[in-house]
This record gives sequence, C-alpha cells and structure tokens, in this order.
Amino acid sequence: KTMKFDLVIMDIKMPRMDGLDALQMLKKELPGIPVIACTAHANASERDNFIEMGFADLLLKPVCRESLYHSVGRFLQLTH
Repeated sequence: KTMKFDLVIMDIKMPRMDGLDALQMLKKELPGIPVIACTAHANASERDNFIEMGFADLLLKPVCRESLYHSVGRFLQLTH
C-alpha cells in the first residue's frame, strides 16, 4: 500500500542518518514534497542556508505553535 504525504517535518539530528542525507533520499523518492527542517542546533539567521540545501523552511526547537502553524500553513491548505 502506497502512502501519500503532503509535507515532511524532518529533524536534522537523527541516529542513523542526518537530515541532509535523508532529504536527498526523499527528494528522489517523493519529488515535490516540501520538507521542513527542524533543529535546536541553528538560529533564525541560518534559514537561508537550509533553504539552499533544499529544505522548504526551518523550524527551530523548541517549536512554538505559531511558528509551526506559519511554516506548515505556507505549504498546505489549512482550515480551522
């Protein structure tokens, strides 16, 4: 059964593979799916660097609700 995804939020620090390597795999398997990086090891000034790497956006940990809604809302049609 094939699963359909509209958006991926990916942690940058993972046990077996870092987020950048995982992003490259996802881009091959699911082209066009926005992937939002999520990390505690960056700051807002690095957002452009993550976008240049291929991520759609950057969420900083701890993630606040407003940032999550804003970032996800940019890529999905959200209804309240």
